[in-house]
Amino acid sequence: MFYQLEKNLQDDLQYLVLEYEIKKNKDSFLRREVPVSECVPDLVTIRFDKRPNIKQWPSKWSAKFSFLLWLLRNSEKLNLDEIAKLYSSSSKRIEPIIHDLLRTEIIQESKGYYFLGPDYSEMKVEVVAFEAKLSRWREALIQGIRYKKFADKVIVAMDPDGLPKRKSSYNLFIENQIGLCEITQNRFKLLISPGINKNLNFENEYLITSALIPNRNSYWFSMNAFTAASHA
Repeated sequence: MFYQLEKNLQDDLQYLVLEYEIKKNKDSFLRREVPVSECVPDLVTIRFDKRPNIKQWPSKWSAKFSFLLWLLRNSEKLNLDEIAKLYSSSSKRIEPIIHDLLRTEIIQESKGYYFLGPDYSEMKVEVVAFEAKLSRWREALIQGIRYKKFADKVIVAMDPDGLPKRKSSYNLFIENQIGLCEITQNRFKLLISPGINKNLNFENEYLITSALIPNRNSYWFSMNAFTAASHA
């Protein structure tokens, strides 16, 4: 094995991804061991080609806001009763959530229907989840399949000596649209390109907004801020 400990592989993966994003000068965020429902990807990156210009977020953000944004992203526009039904809640309980988002202009209203504001709806963003393993590629593949629910792309990163040996094993990654790469101290070699996942659940929206919201206690590392600071 090139690596003795999985943590060392994870550390090098983070360094190589950071290096790649900084070279590309992308407006990106990175976080290790991200808890998403019952999953914990080893690394998640969120890359914005166009980050929305939101001057004021609701003071206390929670998953209920992200859920509404996700509903509107997938339905284009909804009225209050439709939103309440999708929340399995009453209109009275949903109104404060809508009101908080209307004040920020993240969502807008016309003739009783609510929809995403143009700046937020037109943003281009990609969530990539990584799973790092020394040798247990089957386990990594199963975990990667679970990540497809909330990540646009999924990549399994492995020690070169722990990679699958048979072509049929590689075909499993291709069939499931899971990327596969080998990691060494100075190299990230992509062996199988990841597919783009569709029908993402609301946790995709929650990850995106958790990176966007200004918060001193955020666990997200902003590569854009890091690049700006290094050139100051």
